[in-house]
Amino acid sequence: MFLLVVAAIAAYLLGSIPFGYLAGRLHGVDLRAVGSGNIGATNAGRVLGRLWGWGVFILDFSKGAGCALLGMIPAFKEGPWPVELPAALCGAAALIGHLFPVYLGFKGGKGVATGAGVIACLIPIPFLHALLLWLLIVLATRMISAGSVVAAIVLAAWGVERFARGESAVASTLALCSGIAVILKHLGNIKRIISGTENRLTDGPLFQILPERLLLTASGAWLGMGLFFSFTVGLGVFGAFEELSLRESRPYWLALPEGLTRPAETGLLLPDPLRKEQGSLLAGVAVSALFPWYFHLQALLGAICLGGAAGCRPRQRWLITLAAATCLLALAGWGLERHVETLRVPRNEWTTRYILASDAERTSLAENVRSTRAAFRQGHTASLLLNMATLAGVAGITLVALTRSSRKATDQPPFNANAST
Repeated sequence: MFLLVVAAIAAYLLGSIPFGYLAGRLHGVDLRAVGSGNIGATNAGRVLGRLWGWGVFILDFSKGAGCALLGMIPAFKEGPWPVELPAALCGAAALIGHLFPVYLGFKGGKGVATGAGVIACLIPIPFLHALLLWLLIVLATRMISAGSVVAAIVLAAWGVERFARGESAVASTLALCSGIAVILKHLGNIKRIISGTENRLTDGPLFQILPERLLLTASGAWLGMGLFFSFTVGLGVFGAFEELSLRESRPYWLALPEGLTRPAETGLLLPDPLRKEQGSLLAGVAVSALFPWYFHLQALLGAICLGGAAGCRPRQRWLITLAAATCLLALAGWGLERHVETLRVPRNEWTTRYILASDAERTSLAENVRSTRAAFRQGHTASLLLNMATLAGVAGITLVALTRSSRKATDQPPFNANAST
């Protein structure tokens, strides 16, 4: 316990090192008195130049990551506390040190870079999601503060969700508290964003080219993935298992229950012959395992498309609206599919009981079989239609992105080999 307290104090002192302030002093400038008055990487880059800004960001990020790694040494894992607590404690101490550094009268930076270093070590997947959203918001708005606030909200929301589920309480609490701390430190920026007076990055070549390239790449990847999963994987898996279930000679691991050889009652929405149900059940298990990956990728690519559409110049509101509507369709499809998965369980249970029951017992089970299969079929059909609508929206985005790209290519002046250099 004593060593852990010493490590937390050391992490606070390390986190308190004001690299931005020191970089300014090397140039004879007090960053607290110029620009936004912040000692972080953004103001350092604005006042001292981009190279110094990136240098301050890397140093602030590294001190957060280094302190989190300090808490991961094996000596701290032996104790009556959760194994992730020492790393979270040291990382939190570093973040507090950056926000309230003892060397500058407890008036520090806003904690974005240092907090990012801590989160990157402790919860890398949520960090990557937040980093992606930060990049997209910055591309769309040219405001680093807006990207930082959105990333902080995402981390805080992740912490609330995980905490509600009772999963990884230490990491969840750290993500929630870090997100709230960054948001509180950006209250002034939020007010300026609302009033339209927040500082923006220069609209250089990066902001003129990169959003359009991201839009084309992400929409093309989204459309290709959606078509492949929906038709090649979905139809292919169901077709293969149905063909296997109809075989007379079967592999040893796919025995045919006697109940599947009997005819099914009409009106129960069961396949004919009944043995097809075995193939459908197997295919459903195989495909449903891929749904989390499918929808996570849709959310990722949809966010990139939305950020790219918002960052394109000249800005087209209808393109942003199309990208936003398509993202909402994908999110709605995700929610509906999770609901359909809850309908799959009773549908499978009642169908299995019906298949294994005797002839005398089947009549009493028929109504439950019919109702659960009808509910699942309706939900599954709605899910398929929503998926097709999403793919139609993605196809529209891809077509627009291709049109914009080809138009810009034809607008370029022809190459003149005889032109003087």
